[in-house]
Amino acid sequence: AQYMDRTGTPNTQLGYTATYQIGKGFGVLANGQYFSSVWSDRLKTIRAPSATIWNTGVTWDSGQWHLKLNGYNIFDRRYFRARSADTGLGVISA
Repeated sequence: AQYMDRTGTPNTQLGYTATYQIGKGFGVLANGQYFSSVWSDRLKTIRAPSATIWNTGVTWDSGQWHLKLNGYNIFDRRYFRARSADTGLGVISA
């Protein structure tokens, strides 16, 4: 029964994205993702903790131009994810 569970894929994954147009072509955006903790290997010896990742950005539009500057993992948190579900030599990546 231990090997019947699929490992590497979180049971719970949530995400949100929000954008707001300030005016005069400027806008802000934010998004976040949550991943529940997950077993990283079939023997269930390594468990990656849950993670919440926050991203943000600003945009500017003028005529045919659209510029966007993104910031990823803005709180600079280290998080771990299983390399793949049930395959691969390395079981975790940071």
